[in-house]
Amino acid sequence: MKIPIQEAILSGDWLVIDIPDENYKYKIRIVEFLKMNLQDIDNKSRLSFLTDSGNLWILKLELINIGKIQLPSVAPQSCLVLHDQDDCEFETLKELSLTYSSDLGKKTGLRRFVSEESPFSPKIKGKGAVAFFLPDDEEAEYFISTRIGTIQGA
Repeated sequence: MKIPIQEAILSGDWLVIDIPDENYKYKIRIVEFLKMNLQDIDNKSRLSFLTDSGNLWILKLELINIGKIQLPSVAPQSCLVLHDQDDCEFETLKELSLTYSSDLGKKTGLRRFVSEESPFSPKIKGKGAVAFFLPDDEEAEYFISTRIGTIQGA
């Protein structure tokens, strides 16, 4: 299932992600989807994707582990994907220079979903973000989905 990002933000609805093979189940709520200004990015020289044409987007999320076991904090980053209106798929950026060690990663919450050191216990709510590098297309409409498991409205 693919869920339009703008609709999810406007409704404020929770989305349930179920990954039965891993025994993980959690809910996310999309808070914001922000196009970043390149001037806001520190460590630019260490980021290989910035040599390409496109834009950095940050998807801010709230997350609640509704499963019975600890959920690795990297779960959203490893399973979420975006699709555009042409059904092209975009995976999250996993460059630690951006997500973990940059000031932008700290300010936006990117750091929360890359550290193995802070898993989510059952019933625990947290906030964080994932990053995407997307084409320079002002008309694009994006949809959230998962690489593994399922996503659906709560």
